[in-house]
Amino acid sequence: MLKALKTLPGIQNPRLGIATSNGWTHPFLEYQPSEKARWIQPTRFDALKPADVEHGPYSFQAIVPGLMPAGQQRLDLHVTERVVREWKEQCGVRALILSI
Repeated sequence: MLKALKTLPGIQNPRLGIATSNGWTHPFLEYQPSEKARWIQPTRFDALKPADVEHGPYSFQAIVPGLMPAGQQRLDLHVTERVVREWKEQCGVRALILSI
């Protein structure tokens, strides 16, 4: 997934990391769009804990801000949607985007 992320135009600072939450250590991938209109924090996809941790299947989830100031577009959502499509096509990985 990181390799696919690195090949996408308009992506900067792609990174693979490890996080621990709710007693589960899991991978995450994050990046920032190259365009100026973007979230302050990197867009981050965390692995969701599968029913069978040893055999998966894994899926990834990003939570992005859903509320924006009046007249402002939802910043990097078009980039994030492209990332999700590429991961599905190149890696066979399911990724979800949730807006809060």
